[in-house]
Amino acid sequence: MIVRMPDSANTPIPTDAADPHRWPQDLWTVQDALGRSVLVPRKPQAIVSLVPSQTELLFALGVGAQVVGVSDYCVHPQAQLAGLPRVGGQKDPDLERLLSLRPDLVLANKEENLRRDVQRLEEAGVPVYVTDVRTLTAAMKLPQELGALCAASPVAIAELTEQLTAGVQAAQVLGQARKSRPRVLMAVWREPWIVAGPDTYMHAVLQALGADNAAVELEATARYPKLSRQQLQALGVERILLPSEPYPFTAADVPSIEQELGIPARLCDGTVACWYGPRTARIAELDAALR
Repeated sequence: MIVRMPDSANTPIPTDAADPHRWPQDLWTVQDALGRSVLVPRKPQAIVSLVPSQTELLFALGVGAQVVGVSDYCVHPQAQLAGLPRVGGQKDPDLERLLSLRPDLVLANKEENLRRDVQRLEEAGVPVYVTDVRTLTAAMKLPQELGALCAASPVAIAELTEQLTAGVQAAQVLGQARKSRPRVLMAVWREPWIVAGPDTYMHAVLQALGADNAAVELEATARYPKLSRQQLQALGVERILLPSEPYPFTAADVPSIEQELGIPARLCDGTVACWYGPRTARIAELDAALR
């Protein structure tokens, strides 16, 4: 949600606000997913994105020219990111390098990035907007949320929102057409095994596709619970999905995992399973791994 401040004169402004190029006079306050009020330029000109899926979203919205830096793991859109400065990983950004880019907005995510880094950037006078996407509804709202924040055109926002909505609806049609709901797990790591639990974007994707996430039965407090091989086998799933990220599962892993667990394993595109943003429109592609 974005709210225009009635009187910005009483709002604290970073110490280097005297630089008119970095800090345009037209500022507003936005409320991010953590409920924080963040003072930002109405049209940011120097954005650093620390989240791969959100980086791709910015370019899909047509505001890629405003991006001055990205994380080491931001790989799409490949051609447009060539030559852009890299500022380290999501969990270990090089803050000195990031600050040298003089950003007027940093985009982060509650799950992907660490609170300590957000706080350090704030202390340095840099606005940091944090998202939190755990549902398909939140994903479909993200073009409007970040589009408004970054001054994307209303047409671009509407077109991308329409694409995401159509993609989610296509997945739901496939899910509703199933004669029975497959009982599955979606792995995010191996050694130890870690799976996507409820209250995660990947869980929401499975639900849309008409699959039951067996991790719900664990009643674990962690959103991504760790499991021993015995615990995983005890869940009695029909198959385990192996996204190509965050753990880099490949086709070469499938035979050994099936032998280890005694469960059919299916490789799938991790960027489609995990990345909210333009790839939300493609989640129906995961249907093949559920058959």
